[in-house]
Amino acid sequence: MVSQSHCHGCQHWLTGREWAVCRRCRHETHTGREGICRPCLQAVRLDDDVEWVMDPDNAGARDRQLLLIFNGIAVVNALPLKKSKNGGRREQIRWKQKWAARNAVDRDDPAVLPPAVRGQLSLFAMKRTSLSIDTVRRLLARPLDGYEEAVAEAAVFAREFGLSDAWVRKVAEMIRLALAVRDAEGHDLVPEEVLDELPNFWIAVGKILTRAGMLRPRQVPTPTRRKRPAKSGYIGSPPPPPPPSPRSCRDCDAWLSGVRRQRCTACQGWHSRHKRPAGRCERCHRDGLPLKGGYCRGCCLHVYLHGPAAEAEPFTQLWMADPLAAGLWLPNGHLGYKPSNDHIERARRIEERRAARSPLVPHLAVPGQEALFVMRRDWTPLLNLDRRVESLPELTEPARRLADEFTAMMRDQQWDMNQKVVNGRTLHIVLSWLGADAPILEADVVDLARQDTNLAAKRVCQFLKARDMLIEDPSLHRDRDLEWIEQALARLPEQIATEARAWVTVLRGQGRREHEPRSYHSIRRYFSGLEPVLDNWITAGVTSLREISHDDVKKALDACQGHAARYLAVSLRSLFRALRQERLVFQNPTRGVVVSSVKSLPPSIPSDVLAGLLDRATSAAGRLVLALVAVHALPGHDVRQLLTADLSLSKGRLIVRRGLRRHTVYLEEFTHRLAAEWLSERHRRWPASTNPYLLVSQQSAMDPDHPPVTATMIKRHFRDLKLSLSQLRQDRILHEARISADPLRLMRLFGIGDTTAMRYIAAAHPERTAKLPR
Repeated sequence: MVSQSHCHGCQHWLTGREWAVCRRCRHETHTGREGICRPCLQAVRLDDDVEWVMDPDNAGARDRQLLLIFNGIAVVNALPLKKSKNGGRREQIRWKQKWAARNAVDRDDPAVLPPAVRGQLSLFAMKRTSLSIDTVRRLLARPLDGYEEAVAEAAVFAREFGLSDAWVRKVAEMIRLALAVRDAEGHDLVPEEVLDELPNFWIAVGKILTRAGMLRPRQVPTPTRRKRPAKSGYIGSPPPPPPPSPRSCRDCDAWLSGVRRQRCTACQGWHSRHKRPAGRCERCHRDGLPLKGGYCRGCCLHVYLHGPAAEAEPFTQLWMADPLAAGLWLPNGHLGYKPSNDHIERARRIEERRAARSPLVPHLAVPGQEALFVMRRDWTPLLNLDRRVESLPELTEPARRLADEFTAMMRDQQWDMNQKVVNGRTLHIVLSWLGADAPILEADVVDLARQDTNLAAKRVCQFLKARDMLIEDPSLHRDRDLEWIEQALARLPEQIATEARAWVTVLRGQGRREHEPRSYHSIRRYFSGLEPVLDNWITAGVTSLREISHDDVKKALDACQGHAARYLAVSLRSLFRALRQERLVFQNPTRGVVVSSVKSLPPSIPSDVLAGLLDRATSAAGRLVLALVAVHALPGHDVRQLLTADLSLSKGRLIVRRGLRRHTVYLEEFTHRLAAEWLSERHRRWPASTNPYLLVSQQSAMDPDHPPVTATMIKRHFRDLKLSLSQLRQDRILHEARISADPLRLMRLFGIGDTTAMRYIAAAHPERTAKLPR
């Protein structure tokens, strides 16, 4: 049971109020600055009682509005009518404008909607100007027949739908306007067409006048440009549209099922894309259809399938259009049903006869002929992606032999079906238009493959290159890291870009002093760490790296922590040392900057996590990678770079190449058996593979470029194990350090440095170090 209680809003409003007689309702209650109570303030705001605000002494007493407060429904705030001494001028001006507007309007202006004689017909129908609220204000004192009855009916209508008294007053204004128009036109009832001219509430006024018997039915159709009002309780939702019923296409009479369109998809394309002139079909004698050669689309399809004898037939085949169409392609569009094999063979014979009549397009690639203007070939007109078959010229004899050789190579190397389709189709299109008498530009093959996702260029270019049939494009073989560096330099200001470019030149070994060059991959890693710092300096107004001081470097390093700070310090030191060497800066601001090293102990993996690790590997390559990492502690980079020639099963050893150094891994029986299983599977799957790397994949096994497997392929074997490659390697070295506690053994067994070996010894035996870890 919920008990009645006082209003918290009124309780807060009473704070600091005095007990006095309200100037508006004349009741003793708590009043505010204006001398009136809170209900009267809300009544003034809601009812817009401008007469009392402008002359409260002579306006007389007003009734107090009974307010009902519901949970979740906000009540109009009782804002003061006058503000403080310094403000409130705009509020007073607003009330004065309302007062002046009401007093200035003539309550019965004879020039506005003058009444006419009842039953008299107008000789000329004049267009009425737009009706508005100002028109109503100029008719407030005019007596109108039936106005009181209509307003009473509006009050009953509002109570039925739970509408407020303010809504009744607004609707009463529109009722007055409608009745004034009725009298101006000399009618006994309000024409329903008058509702189209009302500015607001035209639906509610129509329902109320209908109940009161004052509305005459419409004689002019409703204008389509009239906007539908917002949904209210008395405005019902429009009925749902009926479900789509089966019908025929308006143009080709194809059967449509459950589609609201009037035309099928093929006829819509016949209308929009081809822009054919409309007229009367010479065969079916229907008017207003797009024609081709005097026939509509339905007749063209019928004659195309059934031959010239079908032109004299008085009927047309009934098609099944979308969404029931089977989708057979024909030059004139989609049929909409799947014909028999005889129809398919007949359509193919017609296409062969058309191709035989068309002259063979001469090949553009002629041996020994040089191009006068070098331009990129545009394959867009050839590949119309809306069609399923391209009308290609016939292959010459050398081109056919080359295509057959490519097909035999795909079969021997056991390519999957998708690779056979996309690569064979690409080579067939290139040889059809360019021939095999002269080498083919690599840019032409790449541009063709970019036109469609069902075309490929890499394998085709490798095949043509192996047979000296490809002219390589240097712009397609640029280093990706070099392109990234050039793009990053282009985004910098001119002076800073010049200094950064000099740093890149020094790292490549082309500076004033010769030294071993760094790879673009290493330079990119340095540059990616420096780029945010350079952007911050440029934003701060730095125009040259000569302006960077020792404090700027320390501030940039203080913003980073751990390994990020140490790596940034190495990059900044490399940058300013190179600029100092090239004499582009006066001093090295990184000199004397020290960043503490981060020493983290290798983690240990629980034994229950390692249990059954090998059983979860699903392939022979995955089991071999797992053994090399978890038993012999090889890093992922070394596993990817292992060569087949460095594995000797007879001697039981594996040589790991690390630059100029070599590390020998002696295989125990377990790893030896896994390596033998992987070699057997590799030879069974790719017997013709010439890739020198020990680990290959479906993409790299038959690639003529002989790339190593990607890091993603190596990590894929550890995805279901919930362990990373580095965690397994560190756990293996840490386990050996706990057993032997000999750093020399770790160095010989795993090929690691002395510093790394001592770090693992300290992690395994902290009691032997001078300082125990925290």
